[in-house]
Order: sequence, then C-alpha cells, then structure tokens
Amino acid sequence: MSFAALSLLTSCRPTGLEPKSHRYPGKASNPSPADGAKGVSPDTKLSWIGDRGASYNVYFGTESPPLFVGRQSATTFNPGPLEWDQIYYWKVDIVGGAEGDIWRFTTFWYGDPNSEEMNVRLQVKNKSKKYVFLRK
Repeated sequence: MSFAALSLLTSCRPTGLEPKSHRYPGKASNPSPADGAKGVSPDTKLSWIGDRGASYNVYFGTESPPLFVGRQSATTFNPGPLEWDQIYYWKVDIVGGAEGDIWRFTTFWYGDPNSEEMNVRLQVKNKSKKYVFLRK
C-alpha cells in the first residue's frame, strides 16, 4: 500500500470535529418529564437533549405510537393544558437522524374534594389523620 493510500485511509476516520453535515445525528435523549414519570403536572412542558442545530419531528398524544404534531428547532414543546390522571406518549425524532424512543408519563389525579372517591383516597393515604370536608 502506498503512502498516499494510507494517508487517505487515516484521514477518513471520524474525529468528532467534522462539520455537522458530515456527522450522523444521534437520538433525542434525557426526556423531561422522564420516561414512566407519574404525578406530572397537567401544565408541564416537554424538553429533551438533541443535536445542536438540528430540527425535530415531535409526536404527542394519548395513544402509542403518538401522532405527529410538528417540526421545530427548539428542544422544548408545550402541549397545552393536559387532562388529569391521563397517560401521555411522546417521541422526538431528529430530522436526518435515528428514530426516537417512545416515552410516556402520567399526569396527577385531581378530584372534587367533596366526592366520596376523594374522601376514601385521603383516608387510605393518611390513616392517622382526620379530614373534615364541609359541603357548600
């Protein structure tokens, strides 16, 4: 093998310093809320870590796989007000990169404090405490 051929082979190895267009984008990671999180606020915003300068296809919904909701360059997404006690699924694909994982979270339950169900939940959760609910 000639010196020129050897030089060409070694110069083709990735160094991590290549321009963005020459690297294969990875997957979105570090979702917030975390995958499997429970008790998430219905006012939550979604965020993730992605590739610098990338565009993202965002998927979100109550079914898996979630539906496509849009393409964006930001690493945050505001799904708007969510339902109480609901499982949500979401996924972020880096455009031109690997398909993302499907993540899920559950919003916390909020009920009418005057309902029988709420009284039972509080009594079970707080066995040693007494609560009195006054009806209007």
